[in-house]
Amino acid sequence: MSAWLEHLTDWLGGNPEWLGLAIFLIALFECLALVGILLPGVLLLFSVALLAGSGVLTLWQTLLLAYAGGLCGDLLSYSLGRRFKEDIPRLPLLRRHPEWVLRAELYFQRYGMASLLVGRFIGPLRPMLPLAAGMLGMPLPRFIAISLLAAAGWAVAYLLP
Repeated sequence: MSAWLEHLTDWLGGNPEWLGLAIFLIALFECLALVGILLPGVLLLFSVALLAGSGVLTLWQTLLLAYAGGLCGDLLSYSLGRRFKEDIPRLPLLRRHPEWVLRAELYFQRYGMASLLVGRFIGPLRPMLPLAAGMLGMPLPRFIAISLLAAAGWAVAYLLP
């Protein structure tokens, strides 16, 4: 993995015009259901943000791109949960790891909207909670409102350092 990360950061260092897109996509995939569990997104995001911090992008551009990517990942995950709620546990990866969805559902049922704020900072729950919110029928306007706030806090907490 470290060789792959080094190759990516070397390439982005030589092609800084792609840094903005890289930050957006890494944040999106980090927050996307299932992908975010498998992808070491925080490490990738931090590494790419370091490159952006060398003057290619401003701090505000970097934060905004990560925020937008994280928000899009949340909305996609929520939409997938809402649309395919009965079929999601039948996905091959989730048949092997049913606890991923179960933990997210239980956490969401126990803490409600607060789970989307706090769970944003808990690695394995981050990509699964929006999926669970969609599966359990959380109203879209309420989900969007809390996700706007959670994604902003997440982007600042993960990229500001």
